[in-house]
Amino acid sequence: MLSYVQLKILANALKGNSLRYTDLKPEDIEQDLFNYHLRFLLEKRYLKKEDDLYTLTEFGKKYVIQIDTKGEYKSLFRVSVIAVSIRENENKTEIMMQKRLRHPYYGDTVMGVSGKVNQAEFIVDTAQRKLLEETSLTGKFKFLGVVRQIRKDSRDILIEDTLYHVCLTRNPEGQLAKSNDYGVNFWYDFDKDKILDLEKDNITFNPFDEKFIDIILNPPNELFYIEDLQVLKTI
Repeated sequence: MLSYVQLKILANALKGNSLRYTDLKPEDIEQDLFNYHLRFLLEKRYLKKEDDLYTLTEFGKKYVIQIDTKGEYKSLFRVSVIAVSIRENENKTEIMMQKRLRHPYYGDTVMGVSGKVNQAEFIVDTAQRKLLEETSLTGKFKFLGVVRQIRKDSRDILIEDTLYHVCLTRNPEGQLAKSNDYGVNFWYDFDKDKILDLEKDNITFNPFDEKFIDIILNPPNELFYIEDLQVLKTI
């Protein structure tokens, strides 16, 4: 397992591509100590440097899924939420979408926001917390069911195994934060074909996406549990 300083550096690295030296340096770490651990991450190929800019390697992208934005280590098997928001706007139904600005799925455009459940935290409370953190909106959530998402790379190496608790809120309150460290947020027509067209270039795009949209369009009366195994061609 990597050291505290190395995890803090990688936590900064997961927030973008082609980062500067100052972007990677944690504020509370002395420069000499930072330089030492930065060299280690370069030597072990978690990071690569090109033209004085730093980027996560393919190996580094697979590793950072195990840490959060604070550099705290999480197990590959995780308990998380997907917090989906829908609103009625001028006789039109819209869904909140987010273009991710964090690795390992940097650049993917997804429905709602997601995040890990803290210890002793209720599922709907996690959904409310993540919605506020990432969008500045507030809403009352309904728990719909669970999707277990297992993702592997082309060599059958596990990348992610997560229980996503799907929560839905309608007509959340507040002014949508358009952009922050988590991603770019925007309201989008709640149309299945349009959403699939928007998601088709995602690293994580697969046939299950269509089924997930159907669940949100027509929430089942009973709680559901679905397992999905996906092999990613790239990450």
